[in-house]
Amino acid sequence: MRLEDLSRVPAESKAAVMLIVAHTRRRSGWPAHRTLAALGVPRSVYYAWKGRESLHDRPGAPCRVYEVLPEERAAICEFALLQPKIGYRKLTWMMVDAGIACVGESAVYRVLSEADLLSRWKRSEPSTGDYHFRPTAPNQQWHTDVMYVWVAARFYFLLSFVDAYSRYIVHHKLLLALDGKSVAIELQAALEATQGATLGWCTIMVVSSSIAMWRR
Repeated sequence: MRLEDLSRVPAESKAAVMLIVAHTRRRSGWPAHRTLAALGVPRSVYYAWKGRESLHDRPGAPCRVYEVLPEERAAICEFALLQPKIGYRKLTWMMVDAGIACVGESAVYRVLSEADLLSRWKRSEPSTGDYHFRPTAPNQQWHTDVMYVWVAARFYFLLSFVDAYSRYIVHHKLLLALDGKSVAIELQAALEATQGATLGWCTIMVVSSSIAMWRR
């Protein structure tokens, strides 16, 4: 018997080596190192086997070469709190450039996700589609309705201001372009159209947009 590969020796082979060494010493008086040399087993390996509680090899812990260190995790979380509106991809390379943590994007994503720091500025309560404020009189809340209409061989934007309580169209206008300045001008026109009414506090909400075809 001679062992060629000592990297993975079965428990049965180890037990056989120990039995051979013991029998040889008892029958011929050979010291252990002489028998081990004939078997090709180093003495350090043999005595390491003898010092174990079991001859079976213990499975080694999986080696995680790219595992994020605890101090790196703390640095990533601290840096993310200082940059609350930056995504994890850009955050990764900012930390690499600053020498804070040299880890990949997936590692930063995993660390921030486990720390509940991922996309925290985008979180909001889901909308049920219901209005929390219910008007009890006219001119407490207006809705804006925008329609894309075809009039006289071209498209226009039909902007309407509708009273939420009475459903009365306070003001409407056909616009060539829908931009903030145009909407502000028409809102001012709607407010001027209700000068004789008591406005008080009023909210304006965009509620819908649609397309319609009108022929003239």
